[in-house]
Amino acid sequence: MALRGPMRRRSQHRGRLALPSFTPDAAARWTVAAAAGACRSSSADTSTGAASAADPGRALSLHSTVQLRRGLQMPLFGLGTWLATNGGECKDAVRAALQLGFRLIDTAQMYDNHEDVRAALQELPADAPRPFVVSKLSPTPECHGRAGAMAQLDRTLEELGLEQLDLWLMHSPSPGKVLETWQAMLSARDAGKVRAVGVSNFGPEQLEGLKQAGCDVPEVNQFELHCWNQQRELVSYCQREGIAVMSFCPLARCKLFGQTALQQIALETGQSEAALAIRWLLQKVSAALRAARAHTHVHTATEAVSCVQVPASGASGRTQYITPTAH
Repeated sequence: MALRGPMRRRSQHRGRLALPSFTPDAAARWTVAAAAGACRSSSADTSTGAASAADPGRALSLHSTVQLRRGLQMPLFGLGTWLATNGGECKDAVRAALQLGFRLIDTAQMYDNHEDVRAALQELPADAPRPFVVSKLSPTPECHGRAGAMAQLDRTLEELGLEQLDLWLMHSPSPGKVLETWQAMLSARDAGKVRAVGVSNFGPEQLEGLKQAGCDVPEVNQFELHCWNQQRELVSYCQREGIAVMSFCPLARCKLFGQTALQQIALETGQSEAALAIRWLLQKVSAALRAARAHTHVHTATEAVSCVQVPASGASGRTQYITPTAH
């Protein structure tokens, strides 16, 4: 079974946006504009119904959710805390995100910021909604295997000040003992210590290995995904197997803005490139998104979400999508 080793990254049109041509065909121009939607502030949507690519007519907000395979509702948008350090930076980012309406906080043992996340969570009023907390098992050999994984889960819960974790991910298949570690994670779920389990940075080969071993497949796979790196083979596998896709770096670390066809589409539609990139993810895979760590970037992500509306249909009466070109 292909369980060891990191996932193979398939960078498709990396550095070049794979979107349909929008000139000179007027119909193509309308398709892109309809897919982008009108840039306008959305009214607050406090519904907790699941969002999916099959339900493009649903208005989205920071409170929107996606339903995992076993029925758990996971917030569609979340704050990622990678590189946000303990000592105040991470705490400030989490506090700002929660105040703005984010309902998912993503951390990891490797980030070394559990204590800051805990501090921010403890500041919440008693009647405030409980955030959905995600953490990841450290990608080091001593943390893998049954004994290592269970010990690290106890440590994670203590550091976060939680009795139960909402979503626990295996950060990487690289350390080995993947099958034994995954079986331990499933045991932790069945024991009620975590509500759902998943993986991060797994490719189709590693996921198929877990399936062939007779295990429940992960409910979530978190990996880098954006319109410049579309990971089509991996996304297709996850969709077939009922594995929710969670994107990290949904804006490609903001390094490609102003360099691709997305810039012109943003000018044509009056949208920001960030809003269009987020829209692409939601239309294609209903990915849960992780925003940037800095609290100033949290505001930017919130503004992008508020501009994104998902129309039920275009002028033709058919749902419009930002669709990648064939290659």
